[in-house]
Amino acid sequence: MSSSQPVVRRRHASSSSSKREESAEDPYAHLPPAVAWQLEKHALGKKGHDDIRDVIKRTSVEVKETLGASDRPLWFLDVLFLVALMTSILLCPYTKVEESFGIQASHDVAYLGYSQQAFGDYDHVVFPGSVRRSFIPPAALAVASKPVFDAIQHLLDSSTYIHDAFVWLLDLPSPANLTPRTWVQRRTSPMTRGLDDALIRQVAVRVVLAIIATVAFTSYRRAVQRSKGFVAACVAGMLLVTQPHVVYYSSRLIPNAYALVASTFAAGCYRRGGRTWALIGGAVMAGVAVSMRCDLVLVGVPYAAWCWLGAPRVPIALGAVVGAVAAAASVAASVAFDTPPWQAEAAAGIDDVPQYVWPEGEVFKFNAIEGKSVQWGKSPWHWYGTSALPKLLGAAAPLAALAVLAALVPVMGPRRMWYRVDIVPLCIAGVAVCLFSVLDHKELRFVLPVVPWVNLSAADTVAAVWSRRGKLRRLICGVVILGLLTLQAAFFALHLAASRANYPGAAAIAQLHAHIDETRRSTTLNAARDASVRIHVGNLAAMSGVTRYSFRRGNGDAAAPHFKYEYSKEEGLLDDELAQKGFTHLLSESESVPGYVKVSAAQAFDGYQLDLKRLPFIHVRTRDAVYVHRLLHE
Repeated sequence: MSSSQPVVRRRHASSSSSKREESAEDPYAHLPPAVAWQLEKHALGKKGHDDIRDVIKRTSVEVKETLGASDRPLWFLDVLFLVALMTSILLCPYTKVEESFGIQASHDVAYLGYSQQAFGDYDHVVFPGSVRRSFIPPAALAVASKPVFDAIQHLLDSSTYIHDAFVWLLDLPSPANLTPRTWVQRRTSPMTRGLDDALIRQVAVRVVLAIIATVAFTSYRRAVQRSKGFVAACVAGMLLVTQPHVVYYSSRLIPNAYALVASTFAAGCYRRGGRTWALIGGAVMAGVAVSMRCDLVLVGVPYAAWCWLGAPRVPIALGAVVGAVAAAASVAASVAFDTPPWQAEAAAGIDDVPQYVWPEGEVFKFNAIEGKSVQWGKSPWHWYGTSALPKLLGAAAPLAALAVLAALVPVMGPRRMWYRVDIVPLCIAGVAVCLFSVLDHKELRFVLPVVPWVNLSAADTVAAVWSRRGKLRRLICGVVILGLLTLQAAFFALHLAASRANYPGAAAIAQLHAHIDETRRSTTLNAARDASVRIHVGNLAAMSGVTRYSFRRGNGDAAAPHFKYEYSKEEGLLDDELAQKGFTHLLSESESVPGYVKVSAAQAFDGYQLDLKRLPFIHVRTRDAVYVHRLLHE
């Protein structure tokens, strides 16, 4: 080709950026790749080859000022996301029934170990569940939480004030008749220290998962900033930071949280562009789908279609090989690690267990093939679109609706350059939601993985509007976005307040332990101090915060070496049968139980109430939910 003829780069940004040589003289280095080809095309149409670079530099300066420089630091968003997760963990450290397997498995691995001798005492053997899940995520989090636990423990031991603040965050009861001096003694006594240690370990496990989620968020945010600029990255990051359910579930040991982390990372790979990143994102989703959360494949299917038909142009054979290798490796790891602990059910005579256990394969069969998930409820086909997604997306919902319009009607940007909104992520999310809607049983947390994809198109819409010149236009855009984010942050605060008040089981067992401590401390009879306690945990308490982390594992009282705690979650018992079973204390949803006297009551969330005489005007209303009882002659 003659040197006098200008060379126009390919239209697709990912192809042009991958084939363009990075150098100090490249005027596109600081620009989002999505607009680089438009700049050169505009310059070539105006000038000849000799002064093309001067035109590009002048034009790129204006685009850089309009869209925002991609090299501006945005690390504060990563810190803000981690702070939001830590706030959620500290204010809502307890768990609900959907987290039962993950949190109990992490406890068993942390305190009992991973061995044939320990499997018989695992929670899933003592209290079997309906479906099998993989032990890999909770076991990995339990092992990784040890240094975090040591760090938190050292911090608490270094200051009484920090310890007391931690106790307040955990909402542990402090007996009113204790003086500050005896409270410090109680804090350091072995009688109560074991409880604190276990709860600290539970917090540490969730902190590790929060850090992993923050790493995925950072990758996602950096990819948006590099490809779409400062404005889009700010909006995409702030949407995730202020979306209540994203923050709430990102640190909880449920398969949906693992799927959300994988989907966030894959969305970042999509935004980075290029064949390599597309394959990496697909491999991560394939591995997580077959071992941790099978319905993530519903997001992976439209993602794979984009990899084949979209900009990366990944050959079908190459994509299939990469996905198959990732899935096979993940399945092999799951079968090897999960088979021994699950075969303990067969040894205990609970259930017939196959020679090799693939938990997520059984979950897929249970939900998708046999359709047994409808045992937990059935929702209409439109429930996700009319109920779940508006709650999940919040401020991203109207922006995503505008993205469709902006994609059909391109926005005129600087130098009369057209800026078209990318709605491919919105299409991927839409197809995934349609596939989710086929299943009769629906829950809000099932569609969590589509949120990062919708946020991509929502942020792109804001960046497109922001690219229009004019102070008034930008002022209106800024006020609208700030208002939406502020409103969403307010809903986040309300959601956090409701969540904190919605763990009556955790509050009840803390009250019970405090009552037992006071009873044993006030008695002078060795026989009474040496008498063990048998505690029955009712269904509501077990589903709203009571885990093995909240059980006291040892005695630690030299004055009463034979004293110990025994816990039971036996189901199907009538109130009249509890005393016959020999239980000394109860956590029950019944206010009155024959043969027992009520000690206290733990409250649960019961809605909001408006009170204009007290700030912040909207308050959480509670009701008695779980009652603490002791045997009448105790």
